[in-house]
Amino acid sequence: MSKTKLPTINYWPAFSDVAISLFFIVMVALVFQLMKINFDREIEDEMQKRFYLFQEKMKDQELTRLGMEQGEIKVKRDGFDIKVSFGANVLFDTMQKDLKENGLNLMNAFTKILLQMYNNRSSDILPEIQVEGHTDSKSIAAGYSNLFPSNWELSSARAITVVKFIQTSGIEPDENHKRLLSARGFNAYDYVAKEKDSKGEVVPGSEDLNRRIDIILHYEKEKIKNYLDTKMFNQ
Repeated sequence: MSKTKLPTINYWPAFSDVAISLFFIVMVALVFQLMKINFDREIEDEMQKRFYLFQEKMKDQELTRLGMEQGEIKVKRDGFDIKVSFGANVLFDTMQKDLKENGLNLMNAFTKILLQMYNNRSSDILPEIQVEGHTDSKSIAAGYSNLFPSNWELSSARAITVVKFIQTSGIEPDENHKRLLSARGFNAYDYVAKEKDSKGEVVPGSEDLNRRIDIILHYEKEKIKNYLDTKMFNQ
């Protein structure tokens, strides 16, 4: 009695099935990558729009507009940061930590812009406000070392003065246990201009550029993403 030969079962998928599966996986990955690129572009566009609107608000305030035109105030964007640089000379007298009259007027005009943003925090993104104090590399002048033993104390004291002014304008240092205001002093170690040339001579104007207060409005990418998601959902 002859044995019946069982048919051979091929457990390997056909090449065409593998190719189709791989093609489908690649296409899905490509679609997700394109969606990510498109959303990243939307986030970038949103951040650029905020920077443009902030510049316009600065121009709407006469004092800050004049400061920008005269080069005493500089505004630039760095990624998710909007940095506003005030020359220390327009805010403070030499070796002083308290705002002088012109500085008070400038900060009063500037905080009006911050207050607009703060008062809209329930429906918009509220950036963290970081205040940084910077000095030149010259040593503390004789007669002031009892107040400021070094530029660390001077740069920190000026940053604290500004952050306290912002707080007294009505902006609280935290919101739902999330820090909104901070102050830091950098001494001369975060300079924007090299103060001496190759011969060791002072570069004209460099010290003025380094003596400054930087106010940084820091936006979180995730918050912008959530804001855009909410905006899209509500449309």
